[in-house]
Amino acid sequence: MFSSLMIFGILQGISNGMFMLLAIVGKNYSLMIAAIFIEQFCSALGTVAFVAFLMALCDHRYTATQFAYYPHFQRLVAFI
Repeated sequence: MFSSLMIFGILQGISNGMFMLLAIVGKNYSLMIAAIFIEQFCSALGTVAFVAFLMALCDHRYTATQFAYYPHFQRLVAFI
């Protein structure tokens, strides 16, 4: 689980490099489409891995409560 989170997190970081490449190249419609697609795809992979991680952390007796709180902690960390 941890390795998939790391891999997809690194892919999310690398996908931002596509926008850097777009800034270097200049206006290029096909490169812009590729950059948006790759960024969205890598973001979706990271989100799926994170949700799977959260589901693995939840205790079956308190699943609804814990699963309601964990995404809020993720948002809190994003602001820090």
